[in-house]
Amino acid sequence: TNNSTNNSTNNSTNNGNNNSGNSKYLKAFSYLTEKEARASAYSNAPPHMNPFSNAPNCTLCNIKFSFLFKRPKHCRNCGIVICSSCCENWNSKMVPDTYNIKKTNVVKVCKSCHHLAREFRKALLNGEYGLAVELYQTGNVNLRCPFAFPGEEIMFPVHCAIEGNSEK
Repeated sequence: TNNSTNNSTNNSTNNGNNNSGNSKYLKAFSYLTEKEARASAYSNAPPHMNPFSNAPNCTLCNIKFSFLFKRPKHCRNCGIVICSSCCENWNSKMVPDTYNIKKTNVVKVCKSCHHLAREFRKALLNGEYGLAVELYQTGNVNLRCPFAFPGEEIMFPVHCAIEGNSEK
């Protein structure tokens, strides 16, 4: 299990400097197995953001970016470069905090990630375990974050799986 420890630090190691303001950002985690620790590190590591300089066009629709009218954006779920027509707005709770570097309430994601998340949720709720596994294996679905689509109940994937009898 993922256990957060308290946020206090050992001040004897900081040579008398008071870093208590920084301690609120420190978290320690303990895991029963190395496999579990690696899975957590992988799921919380933000995606590699493709540099704007390497993407003169939108990755999805191939429209050319311009300085004034068509500005590039990064998908906060997978890191590809997209235009405003190819993005969806997600509640920031749908991605790990480490993915939301601007700390906004809404993050932009590509339509591909949006579609995968919706289909994954639907597969879990409908009891389609095989399809859910296929969608998860794309690498763009995070099991540690809730689905928070507008107008739908906020649910973690595990709750969707239980409701759809998809848990194994």
